[in-house]
Amino acid sequence: MASGATANSVTGVATPRTRGKIRLGAAGIASIALLSFLAVGAFFGGWLLMHPAADGSGLGMPAEWLQSSPFTSWFIPGLILLTVFGIGSVVAVVAGLLRQWSAPYLTFAIGVGQMIWITVELAMVQQFHPILQPGCFTLGAALAILAYVWHRQNERGIDLT
Repeated sequence: MASGATANSVTGVATPRTRGKIRLGAAGIASIALLSFLAVGAFFGGWLLMHPAADGSGLGMPAEWLQSSPFTSWFIPGLILLTVFGIGSVVAVVAGLLRQWSAPYLTFAIGVGQMIWITVELAMVQQFHPILQPGCFTLGAALAILAYVWHRQNERGIDLT
């Protein structure tokens, strides 16, 4: 057991919360890779939705698609995309690289958030892209599953690196 760590009373294994650092393992490495991919896409997509006129033309998304949504331009959706999934993913990546106990939880939140984002987008915009939306939803699901596996591996003391 690491210096200063205490054992879980049930399993006898030091938990991430008690020792501060976690192992990456295969699930952590895959999570960091997918979060990095999501961050780049979210920064790029968010920026293009917000600029130059926030009319969605940067991504080929016409303003008419927003008619059944509460938004009059693509600026707020672009800002949410850039901050929550761009900056949020970077925060989760940094936490993972620093092996912080919070990294799997942040990754799970980003993954579930991504699935919610796509579901709400489909409901509001009522436009379906056969690659983008299923791909983004699948990315979110993969992140949520990997985060769970990553957490469980650390909880059980399994190291797959």
